[in-house]
Amino acid sequence: MTVKNKYKIFILSTVCLLYFLGSVPAMAYDTAPRISDREIIESLTELKQGHKHLHQRIDDMNQSLNQRFDSIDKRFDEMAQSTNKKFDEMTQNFNQRFEAMHSMILNLFTSVMALVIAMIGYMIWDRKTAQQPFKQQIDRLENQFSTVETQLDMNNPSGTVIARLLASLRKLAETDGKVAEVLRSFSLL
Repeated sequence: MTVKNKYKIFILSTVCLLYFLGSVPAMAYDTAPRISDREIIESLTELKQGHKHLHQRIDDMNQSLNQRFDSIDKRFDEMAQSTNKKFDEMTQNFNQRFEAMHSMILNLFTSVMALVIAMIGYMIWDRKTAQQPFKQQIDRLENQFSTVETQLDMNNPSGTVIARLLASLRKLAETDGKVAEVLRSFSLL
């Protein structure tokens, strides 16, 4: 036999041995002792009591959770009320500030309008008082002019007073030498 064959036989025998050794416990079975009706009833009673006890614990936990949820709900309600109260206070505070700012702006606008009206009134009064001396001087000049006009009699068809006076002086210069000399010195002759 060759080494290769020996090696194959060795592996085959090991596999067979493991197969038979591994299957031996699987083939064996243990017979269970017989349970009486009384033991079954006692076991069922214990299971029922355990079941009732488990239900009781679940109910207690539900009540505990419900109480906790109720307290959490109360806390949320209190927080919501607190938040609403703070929001209402902030809204009222904002409204009060807005009203104060609105009234301040209205007061400033009214003050500016009063200043503008006062300034316009002052300008009208100042113009009137500044024009009054000019008007009086113009009235005085008109009176003087009308006096001069009546004295010079400019509306006379035969000439003004000055023209007539000059004509009379020229006529006098024909007979009087001194008058002629004075009129020549002023280039009136």
